[in-house]
Amino acid sequence: MPLSTEGPSRTFRQNVTVAVLLAAVAGVVNAVGFVLLGRHTSHMTGQVAAAGEALGHGDSLGAVQAIKLVGAFVVGAATAAALLDLTAAHRSRYTAVLALEALVLAASAVWASRSATQLASLPLALCFAMGLQNAIVTRISGAVVRTTHLTGVLTDFGMECVRVVRWFFGARGQRPGQQRAAQLERASLHVALVVSFLGGATAGPVLVRHVGSAALAAPVLILMALMIIDWRASHP
Repeated sequence: MPLSTEGPSRTFRQNVTVAVLLAAVAGVVNAVGFVLLGRHTSHMTGQVAAAGEALGHGDSLGAVQAIKLVGAFVVGAATAAALLDLTAAHRSRYTAVLALEALVLAASAVWASRSATQLASLPLALCFAMGLQNAIVTRISGAVVRTTHLTGVLTDFGMECVRVVRWFFGARGQRPGQQRAAQLERASLHVALVVSFLGGATAGPVLVRHVGSAALAAPVLILMALMIIDWRASHP
């Protein structure tokens, strides 16, 4: 089941299922946020840098806006952690937090579609949703999977490539086949994350061009699909 287990007990297939679907969600949300608002909302490094740059230029308003986005992301992560702790005895606790993320994104789409003036608050909602998602995936995978940003993923992928190449060229007699298979699995997981995020980021602007802020319906549908997959797996 994609969401029913945590950490080392999770299978490769479970991690891939969660990674591919949620990386696509983050890609769409990030791209939609940038097209509509000129801001990336799924990763916070840029926002912290923006706050520092604004402070360096004496732009206190710009710094405050960037810090608010970081705060919304942190609040989202804290909310997810609190909900998961409160519902620790429930098998569907991850589904409940994903449902909250879907609700936030759906409400954001409706809210933004009513008036252009509503777009000013939309980044806060998107950052909150991405904070929720990143905390969920971190807890589920034991910090193996990240879906809202790719810096760590690409770093891990580069390191795994070196390990695989070493095995093929000179260390085959020293490494058991199972270890090589694990390395290949981790590398393929990282590739899946990058490709899925890229796919979502590509689809986002196309959707915005055709349906505006209703493009956020796409990640809502992906989240619903993941919840249905998990529910069906836990209720055979």
